[in-house]
Amino acid sequence: MLNRSIELISELKKLLEKSFVIPIIDRVIIDYDRLKSLINELDHILPNEIIEANEILKNKDEIIDEAKKEAEAIVKIAREKADYLLNENTITQRAEKEAEEIKREAEKYALSLLIKVEEILKKELAIIEEAKNQLK
Repeated sequence: MLNRSIELISELKKLLEKSFVIPIIDRVIIDYDRLKSLINELDHILPNEIIEANEILKNKDEIIDEAKKEAEAIVKIAREKADYLLNENTITQRAEKEAEEIKREAEKYALSLLIKVEEILKKELAIIEEAKNQLK
């Protein structure tokens, strides 16, 4: 309806611009029926628009509060999602570090076992060499 009010006002302006001005007596000759029709339509539309505008003004605080609540809820969800992703990333990084540490420890342990086996084998090989030398 607001658009129609604006259109009617625009039509009134055009009607005035098209009217015939009598400068000497400062009067205008205008299409009376058209003017009356436009004013009647405005008279019919404007009260409804004013009531609608007053309702919007009355409810604006409620509308703004609702919009703020929705915005806060969206921000809260976004923060929770960010925290979740950050925690998930932290957990993943921690697990990767622990896995790397376990792997290093396992490799270290395997190396120490191989060194012990090598020492035992060297001793056994020395015993075998000595036994061979005694048989000669």
